[in-house]
This record gives sequence, structure tokens and C-alpha cells, in this order.
Amino acid sequence: MSNNNWEEIGTVIGSTSTDSYGFLLTSLKGSLGDIVITETEIPSSERGTKKVFIWGRIVSMDRTNPTFPNEAAAELNRIGAIEETIAMVGSEHLHAEVQIMGCTDKDTKDEDIILNPLSYPVKPTSKVLYPDAKIVNRLLSGKNDDDYPIRVGTLINRPDIEIFMSGEALAARHLAILAQTGGGKTVASRRIISGLASHGHPIIIFDPHGDYLGLSKNIEALKKISKNKDVKVRLLSPKLLATREKVPGAIGEIVTKLGLSMTEAQLGVFYNIVNNEEFVNSLSATETNLLKHLEDLIEHVSGINLEGRAESSRGPILRKLRLIQDRLEKMEKINDRQRSIFSSKGLNFEDMPDPETNPHMLIKQNQITILYLGGYERVVQSTMVSIILEDLFNDRSSMKDGRVPAFSAIVEEAHNFVPSKSEEKSESPSLMTIRRLLTEGRKFGTGVILISQRPGRLDETTLAQCNTFLVLKLVNPRDQNWVRNVMEQMSEQDAKWLKAFGKGQGFTSGYAVKFPLQIQIDFDKELVWDEIGRENFIRQNKERWESGGKEESDEMDKNEEKENQLLKKSKRVKL
Repeated sequence: MSNNNWEEIGTVIGSTSTDSYGFLLTSLKGSLGDIVITETEIPSSERGTKKVFIWGRIVSMDRTNPTFPNEAAAELNRIGAIEETIAMVGSEHLHAEVQIMGCTDKDTKDEDIILNPLSYPVKPTSKVLYPDAKIVNRLLSGKNDDDYPIRVGTLINRPDIEIFMSGEALAARHLAILAQTGGGKTVASRRIISGLASHGHPIIIFDPHGDYLGLSKNIEALKKISKNKDVKVRLLSPKLLATREKVPGAIGEIVTKLGLSMTEAQLGVFYNIVNNEEFVNSLSATETNLLKHLEDLIEHVSGINLEGRAESSRGPILRKLRLIQDRLEKMEKINDRQRSIFSSKGLNFEDMPDPETNPHMLIKQNQITILYLGGYERVVQSTMVSIILEDLFNDRSSMKDGRVPAFSAIVEEAHNFVPSKSEEKSESPSLMTIRRLLTEGRKFGTGVILISQRPGRLDETTLAQCNTFLVLKLVNPRDQNWVRNVMEQMSEQDAKWLKAFGKGQGFTSGYAVKFPLQIQIDFDKELVWDEIGRENFIRQNKERWESGGKEESDEMDKNEEKENQLLKKSKRVKL
């Protein structure tokens, strides 16, 4: 490694350690988050001493003027002479704190850069150097083809230094993207999605708000950004499906996941009914819509002869089944409404295939599957996520016939699907399912990406299984503290900057990156669909009013007035 082109920007001062050191800046070139190198000598068992380059990251900066104490400043400000005095006292110091990343021998070749732990503190008075982008990129890129690298952005304040994540690590392990609303979660997740898509990796997205519908709307842009002309996006409406043989298990699963509690006696009667061979054979062999099967079950339970204590269970069982029926009917109504709305916007939703019998339709090479959950009750959303992921993972883990390849599941609004102990678990049947995926998924090629704006509300056991974190702007103190506790590689100084990050800026650490870093996420604006999140209600109201809405409103007012007059007359007649 050669330092001929590296600018000297400061000198190491004060006490040092193998973890950190401070230095005085003599140049304004270095900034927060920058990578710097210190050239120094450390003891060597072979040659007495050896010259090394110590790599580090600037984690904090402060400015002081020791010749201008606070008391003097206050008095001078009072008499209005502070600006003139500051100009006379030019002893301002700019101090930076560096977190050490590791060291390498000075004679190491650029292409062989591997950082080793520092075994001896940095020598005070050592020079601090500002390395060129080429050598820093060499260290940080991790562009090993076997890792299937994904570019996520650049180093903050250094657009010439690229930051990559290992696609292989993201596919085999788990990632958490955390940020407050407007902090850039979706910006970051779209970057990860397009990166995985560039390698053809199958993805399923559970989308409660339509944040990812733009991937379908802008499919040509996605192909261009991912450099994968074969990638495709499927939009699915949620629907519960089951063949008649699977109806007993499916309805039993729904009862459990929706938290529809029954007594042991009622459960016994219920399972005797649904598992009865005569009832199962009475169901249509061609029908797969669980709602239709449920309607048949309700009719069957209503007309069946029950004796003794079993008869007392009929009413509670029917109430539970009708509650499920009501929720499934609402799902279908919402599906119909959404299809109508989005078809006018050029989006076509398909019926969801059965994840148990046709999982390969959901998970396929070069395919991004988006399950849009907007408009559904939270418990229904959670139930759908739980059922689908269970079926996919069971197929994947059993390795039945290779129908389900290794895949990544993206869960938006993760705090609703994996809530903490303080939240209502009965409303989140997906909690245990997702926890299992994060615990066992690595063995079977199932990666999970959790995205949330309220990390303090996430299940800590589940989040502890995430190997990589991407944390953007967080202002809430509870969320900041929670992140600081979970992320071992985040320093106290890094945590302080969580509230200061701009949109798309954040901190990343973990298995998929080589070092903890502050980064600026690439913004793929071509993938944004502006109509989502921009409802323009004022404009819609004005257009409707001007195109006949005013006349319609006036007519309604006249009719209401006539009805009021008639009502008054009828009251007088009665008197």
C-alpha cells in the first residue's frame, strides 16, 4: 500500500487504545463517518517493530477554543464585543474521535487488503491520513462474485466510495430495516429488492400499504436497474383456499389463528363434525374457495342431529363459524373493490394460488410476488401472512420435490406481525410463524427482511435473530434505546446520530457488510409510483364539484328541505 497521494489531515493526541483514538484536524477535509488511516509503528515479534496502517472511522467531532472560556464569552457578549475578540483569539481546535476498524502491514498489496485486529495502541503524534477513494473502495466493496454483491449506496459525505451488501448473506440470513415514517425505509428496501432481483432471487412481499406496487407499474425500469430482463412482478389478492380434503385442517387453523376460543368440549364437538368422512365427501371436489366450503359447513352444523352435551355446543360453534364467514366475505368485497380501483390505474391483480398445493406459483426464480394487504383488518393480515409463510416454509424444509426454491420474504409494518410482549399477541397469529422462520430459516434457504418504523414495538426474541441491520432516521427515544441495545456494533456516538440523519441516510452493520458504516442509500426514483400516497383529495373534490357535483348537492338539499316540511305538516295534523 502506498500513501504517496494521501493528504495529511491531522495528528493523534492524548491517550489511545486498541479500540479508538483522538486527533486534532489540521484540514477540513475529514468529516463525520469518513474513513481515515493512521501511519504508525507497533511492536513485532519478528523484527522488533513494524510499520502499519491503522484504519478507522470518524464517529464524533467537536470544536473548542481553550483561550476563550465560557465566562469571558458571556461577558463579552453582554457588552457587544464578542465578534471583535474572537477575531483576535485564533486558538480554535477541531477534534475528532476515531473508532478503529483494524490494521494492515504497510507493505500489503492493494489487492490483498485484509484488516487484522490491532494489538497495540496508536502512538500519539502519529499522522492521520485521508486515503483516496480507490483504496477505500478496495477495502469496503466486498465484491466477491461468490457473495453476489448488491450495491446499496455510498459512504455518507463520500459519494465516491461505494457500499455493498452480500446478496448471499441476505438470502441465507435475515435483515432488519428500521426507520421512522419518512426516514427512507422503502427507499432502502427497494434498493435491496432490485439488488436481489439482479441475481434472479425469488422474493415474496407482504405489503399493507401499497408501497411496492410501483415495482409492477414500473417493471421496465426495474429490469433496467436490476439488469435482469427476465424479472417479473405478480400482484396477488389474498384469498384462503383449500381442497375438500384440506377443509377440516384449514378451518381448524383459522379458528386457532383468529383467537376464537372454544372450550375443550366445544372443540371436541367441532373437530368431530369437520373430520366426519360423510361431511367431507359432501363438499364439492372442484371448489377450492374456503369461504364456499365454510358456508356448506355452517349449513351442515345447523341441520345435523346432536345429542346430549354436544347440542349445547352447537350455538357457540355456529357463532365462531359465522364470525369467520363475515371476515372472509369482507375480504372478498375488499378484493373486488381494490381490483376495480387498481385496474383503472393499469394494475392487474391475480387470484392467489393455494400456497400448500401450488407453492411454486408464489415462489419462482426471477419472480417478485406482491401480496397486497391494504384495507384488511390487522388480524386478517396477520393470519394470511402466517398461513402463507407456514405453507411455503413447510414445503421448503421438507424438501418434498423442490417445488419451492430458496427465497426471501419481506414483511412491511413488521411491528404488527411480530409485536413485542407489551402488544396484544392474540392479534398477531404470524408472530410464532415468523419467529420460526428467523430461527430455522438459514438451514433451509429462507431469508426474512423485517421493515418497521417502530422498533420499540417489535418482538425482541425475533429481532435478535437478525444478522444484519440497516437503521435510518429515528427520533423516538424509546426506539433509539431499543436499537442501541440490539445492535452490538453500534457505538454510543453512532446512536446519537440516529435523530440527525436525513432521508435515506443511516447506519448499517452485521453479517452482510464488512464493517459498521454510516451510509447514504441509493434512491431508485424510477421505481416510485407517485399515485400511491398522493391521493389529491382536494383536487378530486374540486373537479367533482365543478363537473356536476354542485347541482347534485343543491338537489339533495332541496329534497331534504321538502322532507322536513312534510314531517312538520304531519306532526301538526296529529295534534
